[in-house]
Amino acid sequence: MKIGLLRHFKVDHHSPGLCNSRQYNRSCGSYDEADILPPLEAKIYGNAAAYPVCYVSSLKRAVQTAKLVFPGETVIRDELKEIPLRAMFQTRLKLPFRLWNVINRLGWGLNSKRVPETRKQTEARVNSFLNEIFQAGEDVLIVSHGLFLATLQVRLSGLGFMGDDFFRAEHGQLYEFEKN
Repeated sequence: MKIGLLRHFKVDHHSPGLCNSRQYNRSCGSYDEADILPPLEAKIYGNAAAYPVCYVSSLKRAVQTAKLVFPGETVIRDELKEIPLRAMFQTRLKLPFRLWNVINRLGWGLNSKRVPETRKQTEARVNSFLNEIFQAGEDVLIVSHGLFLATLQVRLSGLGFMGDDFFRAEHGQLYEFEKN
């Protein structure tokens, strides 16, 4: 079985430099609604069209990417959405946008109750989805998001899949995993 992982193309969105918790949440929401920037390289996404089926996150940026790289019908799935980013605490204090991201991803990794979804909940989503596609037994392309794909990759490796390991998935780059 072969599984292709592809992170959505870059998004046409500019984050604020400094922001309070409300501004951070608003920026994260507008990122989820933003369009992608079409890729400059024609074949950056590898051989994505060769897969018989494509599962795609229901977020706009992933759907738009899938339409560009996959010629067939796609299966849109909510469980492939990115782990939500929301401020872990409310404050008027302005912090760098990237620091907000680090704080919130640390909260996710530590399974904090203050984040919208914990690492354990994400792992449960990954396991449920993988069980479903394993039952179908066919090769699949998955178009999703950075941290979700990283979590998926860790699980695939744990299940004996070998492939193109990544630390941080590049936009529009196809990573292929296979198990004999």
